[in-house]
Amino acid sequence: GMTKFTDASLFSDFRSDIGYTSVCTPGAVAALGEMHGRYGSIPWSDLLQPAIGIARRGFIHRPVSHARVLGETGPYEPDPVTRIHASPDCARLYFRDDDAPSDQMITNTDYARTLERLAVSGPDDFYRGELASAITDDLSKNGSFVTSEDIREYKTNSYSPRQVAYGEYQV
Repeated sequence: GMTKFTDASLFSDFRSDIGYTSVCTPGAVAALGEMHGRYGSIPWSDLLQPAIGIARRGFIHRPVSHARVLGETGPYEPDPVTRIHASPDCARLYFRDDDAPSDQMITNTDYARTLERLAVSGPDDFYRGELASAITDDLSKNGSFVTSEDIREYKTNSYSPRQVAYGEYQV
């Protein structure tokens, strides 16, 4: 068969694909904050409430087990068990070491607390506040290449959409 390289890691230990060494400077919070600032009409804290509720109450997830997932990936991509065990916190949330097929409720109170903090303090806390300090401390302790300066100096780039006449643009 043909080897799939689209999601392939460049390293045999998958360091560019899983774990703290694969982390890039996170931009989602900054992007969402910018979009909210430009176009939002609902208060920032209200926007986060549904996600906070899901993280706190949980959601149904089929448990990952060794027997179900090993051998389903190519030679250049980690199997889901390896991916989940790249972080003890991830393993704690998603892994069950048996072959039980039943679904399970996944709750993530740490994520809920982070979102609650963002709801109160706003997106800037993620990059320049106490939350930024907690994030960069965790990244530093676990071998990430992302530094506190990377987080603090992160900026979004906004571009205007290309203007074309109807029918001019073809895929």
